[in-house]
Amino acid sequence: MVNRTLEELGRARWSWVVVILLLAIHAWVEWQGGYQEVSWLYEKAGLSSESWQQGNYASPLTYALLHGSWVHYSCNALLLLFLGARVENLLGGKRLVLLLLSGTLMGGLFHLWMSGESSALLVGSSGAAMALLLTVTTLSPQSRMFPLPLSAGNVGLGIVISSFLLMLLDPAAPIPLLAGWGKEMAARWGDDLFRIGHACHFGGALAGILMGRWILRRPVTLTELQEQRERRENSDT
Repeated sequence: MVNRTLEELGRARWSWVVVILLLAIHAWVEWQGGYQEVSWLYEKAGLSSESWQQGNYASPLTYALLHGSWVHYSCNALLLLFLGARVENLLGGKRLVLLLLSGTLMGGLFHLWMSGESSALLVGSSGAAMALLLTVTTLSPQSRMFPLPLSAGNVGLGIVISSFLLMLLDPAAPIPLLAGWGKEMAARWGDDLFRIGHACHFGGALAGILMGRWILRRPVTLTELQEQRERRENSDT
């Protein structure tokens, strides 16, 4: 498994490009003194209902370029690199980029939809990461998700259900009854529970499921997968 992962990482040029690009952007932000010192950039490129209403129509994509901290960046970068390498080796660079854009866009649109008039600012590439994860779990539902002793299908289902429920329970969501329950949960367990972009996660996960289902619309034979992989490896040499 380790050797296969290293081989996938070695061939995943587009995954590395994405992670390094995000690294360069966040390193520049930290060099400037952190997001507080470049708040204008976060207001312009980050996603919120306020920025959308002000005409920042590219923000449902550009929010994924920014992160709030090194921890935030590192978590997303690891997911993008390892899951991206798997997807890139299975499906190719073009579909990887399409999936990243789809997960980012759908995650952003769900955030706008569920945040209502709230001006909560969304940054980070977790929508794209969720799209990668759910594509993998949809294509290989019986595989194991190391280090968890669970099948990929069950992990994916758990992520979708939990993200969906927390999205509906968010105090900022335009569903009064459920939002009220969410406020009670936040009062009991802390506001951090809803500082995570659950709507973004659900939107990205949905994009991943749709991509996986679209790929599986016609059964793919082992021979076809081997031929596709051989063509990609030959093109890299």
